[in-house]
Amino acid sequence: TLPRSARIQGCSRRGVGNPPNTIGSGIQAAFAGPVFEASPGALTSYDVTIAHLTIRGDKATFPAGHGSNLANVADVTLTNLVIANFGTNNINLASTANHIYIRDVYSAQAGNANFFTAAPHGSFQKAVSDGGVFGLDIAAGGSNTSIYDSHFEGATTAQIRVGDVRTRIVGNFINPTAGAADGIRVNANRTTIQGNDIAGSTSTRGIDVASGIIEYRIANNLISSFATALRVNDGFGTITGNILEGQTTGLEVVSATSFYI
Repeated sequence: TLPRSARIQGCSRRGVGNPPNTIGSGIQAAFAGPVFEASPGALTSYDVTIAHLTIRGDKATFPAGHGSNLANVADVTLTNLVIANFGTNNINLASTANHIYIRDVYSAQAGNANFFTAAPHGSFQKAVSDGGVFGLDIAAGGSNTSIYDSHFEGATTAQIRVGDVRTRIVGNFINPTAGAADGIRVNANRTTIQGNDIAGSTSTRGIDVASGIIEYRIANNLISSFATALRVNDGFGTITGNILEGQTTGLEVVSATSFYI
């Protein structure tokens, strides 16, 4: 359990392999997890930074468990970490957390999501996701999440799934390599997807906007090598300045009531 004020710092870097081997300071969890946890009784500001560690789970032995679990805390920073191979989510941010900062974190091969957040006002910058079912799963509660300058690839269902409002996905490289995986699935209103390079599977969709989603903005993205580059449904939003290179379809419109190109 994390104290309210701490600097937990090792000295490691990513090794070879997938999940990566440990070089330098590392933690091999011989239990389900979490390795780090904070869950006070009420929302509390924590002056905590966890940095420069490699943290590995064993999902074959422990098929359920998180690598890091944060609830009821604000102002925690995770930076320069490698975290891999936990049974559920490698990094789990519960809905009662707030303002959690993820920077320069490599997360790989989780049993569910490499990054999972139901916490509002989170920030992901220069994050790297490799494998898993989802790269980043934003659930209900995770409003106002920002994702910048990050790299998501290899998840088997979707690289990013958006489940709460005002998510901003800007300037990322998103590369589904699994055959049935989508790039971004949008299941929440007021999502902004701008300036991303989204290149992936020839049998799926680069961006899929679900039925009833409104006030989305999809702008200045390069979306290539998918069966359908962009699919929008009933609802309304703005689509501008994109390059859509679908193998079969560039833009698919399903029962849309109103949208703008």
